[in-house]
Amino acid sequence: MPKIIENKIFEYIKKHKIVKSKDIEKIFQLTQSSSRRYLIKLESQGLINRTFGEIILNENKNFQDQKIENKIKTNLEVKNKIAQHASQLALGYKTIFVDSGSNCYYLIQFLDRNIELFTNSITNANLALDLGFQNVNILGGTLKQETKSIVNFNENELEGINFPISFLGVNAIDEKGCLYTPEKREAKAKQDIMKRSLITVVLAEKEKFNTMSTFKFSDNDSKIVIVSNIKEKDLKKMKLVSNTQIVRIKE
Repeated sequence: MPKIIENKIFEYIKKHKIVKSKDIEKIFQLTQSSSRRYLIKLESQGLINRTFGEIILNENKNFQDQKIENKIKTNLEVKNKIAQHASQLALGYKTIFVDSGSNCYYLIQFLDRNIELFTNSITNANLALDLGFQNVNILGGTLKQETKSIVNFNENELEGINFPISFLGVNAIDEKGCLYTPEKREAKAKQDIMKRSLITVVLAEKEKFNTMSTFKFSDNDSKIVIVSNIKEKDLKKMKLVSNTQIVRIKE
């Protein structure tokens, strides 16, 4: 719960840019000392600056999606382990959707080269071709610069397409297992895929748990499996919604 409150406070500051300390206390029903603890923690992360009773958003900090070229170079060992484990869930499927994002990038190397692969990622499509995949399809729409991913799918692009299984990336996961991304178009694209998938597999490092971002894209009607290196003690604290399960891997 403290982490959720911290995230909500930060989202409020991010929206308003400059706020008063007393505003935080009033809106979130906190004592002065409790409010100060949350703000000190946010400041220690470089997210805000505190001065003369005001809280100022540190706009030099990048809160949005990082460039995919940078993301695929970080945390390589963990991402490979998550991707390899998640790939076991794809066995036997001939048509698979793979989302943009660094975890999904590493997933591709573990998939059967003979599948019919659909993706919304230029980066992941190029990797698949380099690895010898014979049937690679990119969904049409608007290309997002940071992630090299397609958003705002063309309306007729998904007509008649259904995926037995899809693999998605995620930016944040709350205590119920609900999924979040910082960008509205990304959320809509992920929802469009989930609605057309019998099973959705989400790849996520442990750091993405017990956090929130701006837009929730979970679909309560879809079966969701999250593959992660989340610690067992943290997993036990979660109160997952009925359609979601977590497969924990050891680092």
